Amino acid sequence: MRLYKFSLFKFITLFFCVFFFAHAAYASSYYVSPDGTETWPNCTSPSNPCRASNTDRNFLNAKAGDTVYFLDGTYFGLQQSSNQSYRTPAWNPVNSGTADNFITFKALNTRKVELIGLSFKGDGTSVDGIPGEGDGTFVAVIGAHNRDYIIWDGFIVRGVNNSNNSIMAGIHLWNSKNSAIKNIDIYGVEHSLGGSSNWQGLRSESTDYTLFENCYVQGYKEISNNYNTSGFKSYNADNLIIKNCVFEDCTTGIFLKGFPHKSPLIENNWIKNNHRGIHTLESSYSANEPNIDVVVRNNLFSGNNTNFYVIDNRNKFSLRMVFHNNTFVGGKSISWTGADTGEGPTIYNNIFYTKGETNAWNLFSYNSNAAPLFAEDHNRLDFSSPIRLRLWSGPSYTSLTSWQASEELYGGGNPGANSTTADPMFVNSSGTLSQLHDFVLSSNSPLRGAGRNGANMGANISEVGVKPAPPHGLIIIY
Repeated sequence: MRLYKFSLFKFITLFFCVFFFAHAAYASSYYVSPDGTETWPNCTSPSNPCRASNTDRNFLNAKAGDTVYFLDGTYFGLQQSSNQSYRTPAWNPVNSGTADNFITFKALNTRKVELIGLSFKGDGTSVDGIPGEGDGTFVAVIGAHNRDYIIWDGFIVRGVNNSNNSIMAGIHLWNSKNSAIKNIDIYGVEHSLGGSSNWQGLRSESTDYTLFENCYVQGYKEISNNYNTSGFKSYNADNLIIKNCVFEDCTTGIFLKGFPHKSPLIENNWIKNNHRGIHTLESSYSANEPNIDVVVRNNLFSGNNTNFYVIDNRNKFSLRMVFHNNTFVGGKSISWTGADTGEGPTIYNNIFYTKGETNAWNLFSYNSNAAPLFAEDHNRLDFSSPIRLRLWSGPSYTSLTSWQASEELYGGGNPGANSTTADPMFVNSSGTLSQLHDFVLSSNSPLRGAGRNGANMGANISEVGVKPAPPHGLIIIY
């Protein structure tokens, strides 16, 4: 399998989701457990597993095409020295896979295997019999540091400090290409260390073509809401896909930070009850490059204080950012600080529903020279709070009529074509708009068929959120 950029997003999906039958024919399978007794690599049967632990790490020698299956239980991974780079997870594969033969580390039974990462202390103390109790420094239990074509699939992941509280990154990919994190639950806890802590459940740094799919990330929260604490954080991660994940109760759900990101795709996620749902930061150390071709589609945002927020310290806005078929419920929907003389965002087929909350809005900018919208049409808008694109000097738009005569589009055109303020008529079975199915459009919703090309407005809820993992051994071809 070779890398060709025909249709980028179709290719990335194909690249990560296809397991070839040829791969299965040449693969070797190994089995590990917390108390296995077999000697690597003789553990080719689940009845005779090797041990995987802080001191028994030979399973990391898996080669291209191999799959290492983890039997049910709790495993501990420890940093090997106090000067080990925070970019290197406790369990870092020794080898890289290849385009035709990934190296896969997989729970035999999805979400029945718990991995706990411990940071190095080195004084001989222990937690649960593991030498070197975690002391609260940087730690990630799994990932890929300078390794390519790696898959981690099906685990529960925690990092712990000496109070058994989750810390830092559960999973860290650095300088890794064509790797994937799938079907994993990652748990953090609230802390009070401010902005310098940089805690996150998932971290992707200097990566290309990486996939994060079907993950649940919860509890990465800093009590003063410093956005450096996040469920997911990335730096310079090109061709990144985050799909079918849930980010809940974090200071920031997804944080694209600092360095430019080229062609990231964020789709089918439920981003709920965070201080900020998605946050992007383009700052002075970003080599003067903006984020490019960011696509945000078919996501559900609910219960967040701010759903999508762009901070831009270089007076640049992300180029060609596209929002379509998302459902924004409550809070501040899309806010930004940057300005740009080029193409601003394209926004269509979305539902903006503030539920009448005060200090909530559809579109808002903190900059008097805000980036002009490239396109804004076929959206359900809510004017209970006005649209304001130039906070300090510009007008506010308090009705669809005034918005459609505003000349706020790039080049002076008018936004709001085929938009509406009609009631979305969500199913809302629970009566609280808190369950995923609540956000399905009822059969008589006026937003059905009202989007571009006759599509529904808002997210297709049947495609949103974590999906059941396939049965063991099943090959899926998309």
